[in-house]
Amino acid sequence: FDCEISLVQVFNENYISNGVTKIMCWYLEASTYPIEPFFDVTTLAAAQPWSGNYKINPALWAYAHYGQFVQVGWKYLDGACRALDGGGSFVTMTSGKDFSTILETKGSAVNQTVTFQIGDGFSSDKICVWRSNEREQFVKLDDPTPVNGAISLTLEPNSIYSLSTTSGQQKGSFADVPDAKPFPFPYHENFDHYSDAKSFGYLPHYTADISGGFEIADRPDGAGKCLRQVIAEKAQSWAPEWMPYTIIGDEHWTDYEVSADVNLEHGGWAGLLGRVSNTGGGYGCNPKGYYVRLDADGNCSLWLSTQTKNGAPGKQLTNELPTQKLRSTQHCAQARPPISPCRYRNAFAKTLPHVPHWRINNAHCVRASTPRPTVCCNNAIRRRWSKAWTDINRSRCYQCASKRATSHRATSIVCAFACIQTTSTPSIMCPH
Repeated sequence: FDCEISLVQVFNENYISNGVTKIMCWYLEASTYPIEPFFDVTTLAAAQPWSGNYKINPALWAYAHYGQFVQVGWKYLDGACRALDGGGSFVTMTSGKDFSTILETKGSAVNQTVTFQIGDGFSSDKICVWRSNEREQFVKLDDPTPVNGAISLTLEPNSIYSLSTTSGQQKGSFADVPDAKPFPFPYHENFDHYSDAKSFGYLPHYTADISGGFEIADRPDGAGKCLRQVIAEKAQSWAPEWMPYTIIGDEHWTDYEVSADVNLEHGGWAGLLGRVSNTGGGYGCNPKGYYVRLDADGNCSLWLSTQTKNGAPGKQLTNELPTQKLRSTQHCAQARPPISPCRYRNAFAKTLPHVPHWRINNAHCVRASTPRPTVCCNNAIRRRWSKAWTDINRSRCYQCASKRATSHRATSIVCAFACIQTTSTPSIMCPH
């Protein structure tokens, strides 16, 4: 409601203080992800368009307090536009015999009574009053009765009133708004169903471009449609921009895997983001999350994107990984190489040296009858956490059940490697 009454306050003061008679507000309705800046500050918000759900915010009725009582061409009446003594303001607009007065009492502490003397030439036969406050918005009150050509109205603190000789006002609503639903999962998109991309404005459903511009286009090989980044040069923006990127999905996802086929037409690199929890505050649009970067020369690396410095690529976590997919769990992001779980030792011996603070020696896949995968106590799998070394062979071995000193940190590492063994392909875990 503070947004609603603040709008009316600004509309009134723009004329009272500056003589402004035209105001353009951007933007009125929005269908954006909650992690985008300026989310849910509009009159109507549809954060889940795939479900058809939407909600009406109180700000809508600020426009109703003006728009349902005046029309383009009405004129302000200077003698009836000013600040209220007890806090607030009002303006009056007229057209022929009709008049409408819009009042707001933002910041006032007590009730205040105002009296308007209706001048010659204006109608006083029937006058209506509509009110909005924090409890209820745009409600019709009892019609006031003029006494000796004057109308008195008691104004409550932090409220909006529209007083008018016009009629036909109404508060519309829909009782059957669809329920909100999470983003469809699993989700696959090849863009081929956009046969007439122009009719969709070249924009696919559910993607949100944060920087750059991504449009439906024909694939370079002519085998269907694709999503193409079409901005060749960085925009001269009023705020610092990151690299071109678009988002899609649900910020509530915890464990998931995402992959994409990419084509680098003119060299450079392409990235695949995961666990994005923020896209900036409006001034600066760095994503907060992880991304796998694939260069034109085939090199693949894992990065952590931060919002410490606007426009900065972030921190590189791994390098030269044969990665095909980005796998995200509740506690970390992982780059997934295309290898078999039965090649556990060879695969990790090949890839882990490129991950900071990891070392593997003589590891092998252990198949046991126990429900959870095992790591034998003879293995010398170590991980350095900060400056401390934790040795896996100090943990209890799940296969031989030998008693060994077990630390919470060591047990966690055993569980982490066990989780890796249970997946269809092993993963390279983020060192954080």
